[in-house]
Amino acid sequence: TDPLFVGLTRPTTILGIPYTAFVFEFMGTTLVFLAVGNPLYLLLGAPIHAILYLISGQDPRMFDSILMWLKTMGRSRNTRFWGAASFSPLPTKRRPH
Repeated sequence: TDPLFVGLTRPTTILGIPYTAFVFEFMGTTLVFLAVGNPLYLLLGAPIHAILYLISGQDPRMFDSILMWLKTMGRSRNTRFWGAASFSPLPTKRRPH
């Protein structure tokens, strides 16, 4: 059998969190700093980074799973109707019982 190198299957990380999570953290912290104008608000990045680090420590692909859920179930307008993500070019309507 071929050995599986776990390091090759992990996502790219910056300071221990996945790249996409780091980009969202950096953008959010920067937007708060620009809105308020006080450089002390840049320190918000430290606790946010710690939380993201703890989340990604359990499952390195957690943020990929969240983004995939947002792209599928999060966008589906008829989830309540079908109980699952469903896509159709036709409008949905209930049948009379």
